[in-house]
Amino acid sequence: MKKLMSILLILSFGLFTFSTLKAETSGRQIGHAIISVDEDLPVFFVKGNKELQGDKALEVFKLYFSIRDQREDVEVENEYLDLGTFDIDVVGTYDIIIRFTGESTLEVSEQVTVYVIEADTLAPVVYGFRENIVYNVSKKSKDDDQKTSEELAQEAEERINKFIASLNLTVRDNVDGLIPLTKEHFTGVDEIDSTNLNGEYEITLTVRDNAGNVLTKTASVVIKDVTGPVIYNPHNISTRRNKPVEFKDHIHIEDNFNEREDIEVWYTIAYLTYEMVDGEQQTVLTEVEDIDFSKLGEYVITVHAKDKSDNLAATKQYKVIIEDGIKLSTVIILANLGLLVIAGVGVISLVLIHKSKKKGEHDETL
Repeated sequence: MKKLMSILLILSFGLFTFSTLKAETSGRQIGHAIISVDEDLPVFFVKGNKELQGDKALEVFKLYFSIRDQREDVEVENEYLDLGTFDIDVVGTYDIIIRFTGESTLEVSEQVTVYVIEADTLAPVVYGFRENIVYNVSKKSKDDDQKTSEELAQEAEERINKFIASLNLTVRDNVDGLIPLTKEHFTGVDEIDSTNLNGEYEITLTVRDNAGNVLTKTASVVIKDVTGPVIYNPHNISTRRNKPVEFKDHIHIEDNFNEREDIEVWYTIAYLTYEMVDGEQQTVLTEVEDIDFSKLGEYVITVHAKDKSDNLAATKQYKVIIEDGIKLSTVIILANLGLLVIAGVGVISLVLIHKSKKKGEHDETL
């Protein structure tokens, strides 16, 4: 009876402990909620804008905020917003506030200051615009003659979009907000030929906001080769003493504009040794004219390349390792391993033959 009572007490305590742990862990919070503000949306509004009258303003300003709580997105509700005294029909400055209480029970808030103005009289503003643009040259396609007019037109469109993207421009308007740029905002980009080294062009950027205010900027574009060659496929090469090998042919080099035969390539060779300095082993590289294949050791090969515009490639290195072949001790070890394998196979064969004979004798007895 005492044993039974002890078991019941232990089980009860275990269940109590388990339920307590479950209660503690199931309600664990992962920090408090976070509210983010979309900085790309406009904060200036023209007086009388019908899209911001009455309850419509709530739907517009909900888009300015996003909420995450416990690593999940939370939908922004109308009741989270406090528009204060905002009135689209009255010129002034207003604070739009959002408040949210997450599972951590801590209230968080953010605000955006907006302005109601009498009229939009300001043109958009461009950021990152340069009046003198250097654009990287590119190789002319070798199979243009085999392409259809549609394919050529598509490639031309892609080149224009690539050029516009390379400008890395941002255009904002005080009322319209962020304005995405397309080729329709530019004149002159159709004439740019990126394969025409040292070619000079002029482009004009024109952006008009919804109120008719116009931004105009002009820039000159020069096509230059500003990218160096790229060295591919460096890897170590091993050989035996007195057995010379070709150690350069595996290197592959490409350039954005020049052909392989127009790229200057050279190699520097250094013999690698090790020396003890202050009790520590350090590597020493001694530059040499060529590899001495009669000498054991390692040579470090550094590959250099330069295109016709004097752009240098990032150097690449690899080793040529000259070894003395397989040592006698290694041959003996391998031979012994071979003998052990043969002996093992022989033993297994004898065992199998013996078992087969015993099985035959047993069958004859029956």
